[in-house]
Amino acid sequence: MIDDMICLHCDNEKFVVDEAPVRQEFRGETLVVRTPVLKCTNCGWHTVGNDQIDELRRRTGDAYRKKHGLLTSEEIKAFRKLLRKTQREFAAFLGVGEASVKRWETWLVQEKGYDNLIRMKCEKALLDKLAQKSVPNVWFSYQVPLTEAACGIAVQTEPPNPLMKEHGFTTVLIAAVEGGSPKAEPSLKATIWFERVAGNANQWRLVLTLRLGSQDPAKPFAYNAELAVQGLVQASDALPQDRKEQLALVNGFSILFSAAREMLLNITARSVFGTVTLPTISFVSMVKEATRPKAPPQDPAAPVPAPAQALATDSR
Repeated sequence: MIDDMICLHCDNEKFVVDEAPVRQEFRGETLVVRTPVLKCTNCGWHTVGNDQIDELRRRTGDAYRKKHGLLTSEEIKAFRKLLRKTQREFAAFLGVGEASVKRWETWLVQEKGYDNLIRMKCEKALLDKLAQKSVPNVWFSYQVPLTEAACGIAVQTEPPNPLMKEHGFTTVLIAAVEGGSPKAEPSLKATIWFERVAGNANQWRLVLTLRLGSQDPAKPFAYNAELAVQGLVQASDALPQDRKEQLALVNGFSILFSAAREMLLNITARSVFGTVTLPTISFVSMVKEATRPKAPPQDPAAPVPAPAQALATDSR
């Protein structure tokens, strides 16, 4: 609570820190920027405090940058940190003054020419850095062990829809193909794996693996990619018992696919090799195939394993 100000509208003397849209004039354009403000607890009137002006300037600059397709202050800072450079080292790397880097990472909007310079030099340096690890033509890569319990981002939905409790990526490998073109026809292979969580009839553990390649080796696509994402899905008790598993799995894999699709789009959007948008996939037939009752073994004496897990693949 702040009590050393007086509201110009109602004479109230109590203010709180909040966020609100503020109209700004910047480089001949009108921008509406959501930024920290001081808000009157009585009438809701708000103003920008003295210690909030720098943040308003940064957010105004970033709003302009996003509108005009320029790197934001956070994106420039992220490039620098990926290259593990101080602001002074980053400035020398770009061939500019240290003051310019400091300003670009706060409020100053870089010109288009400098924006292109930052992108070109940073992307090339990151590619060279990956190439030194003996991974040819890799644009982006990481891999972590598949955990016993899924971990990651909670995605909220309202019952009675299935709830994706957690999901996280275990493999992201995106490699540029020499001579490949984003206009060539890609191939996409999706593999699903799932099992019911022991002791919980409403939960399933899911793993979705996507492999992106070329339909015609003579006309290679721009990338080869593999993405694996795992999740934990829970179905509501309100769902029909005879459709609960199918609804949980179809919706669960659809959520994982959307996460993988967005991951690939966001990564390749900054690549010099072009942006990739995966086509839409329906998991209805894949789930039906995977959950179809299996034929009993030919040998009547052979034990029948419990249907604890299933696997299905779709290629296109």
